[in-house]
Amino acid sequence: MKDEDLREKEDENIKNNASFSDVKDSNTDNVSSDSSPNFFVIKNSSAIKRIDPRKVCYVTVEDECSTFYFHDGSHFSCSKALSEIQTLLPSSFVRIYRNCLVNISNIYEYRIKQRKIILLNGEELDVSCRNVSTLTTRLCGKS
Repeated sequence: MKDEDLREKEDENIKNNASFSDVKDSNTDNVSSDSSPNFFVIKNSSAIKRIDPRKVCYVTVEDECSTFYFHDGSHFSCSKALSEIQTLLPSSFVRIYRNCLVNISNIYEYRIKQRKIILLNGEELDVSCRNVSTLTTRLCGKS
């Protein structure tokens, strides 16, 4: 498919109010699945955004509003539940608190006694008691 055709296909999916899990990266036809991310589309009242999970540092929810925080310092909010967003994200994301998912590749350090993670950008996030063992297992490279 030509780039024009691919863009038209994506635009059509968005116009038809397609489920954001149905809209994926249109270039995956020519690239192996190992190197191509699955994009998904999230919309809010003012914009529709195509999300590349590799560029997401973490996602939080507060007052029924989920916010994606990106490597470049930008963020995007929507009204999707965190559990629904978690199903769209790859396994590189782990829940560290009931209201927070973190991309494990962005964790620089885990301070066990303080139950805090330090991200590559210097931000600190708390880890709940309930999620300590899952995080520790995932950071140590075990399933």
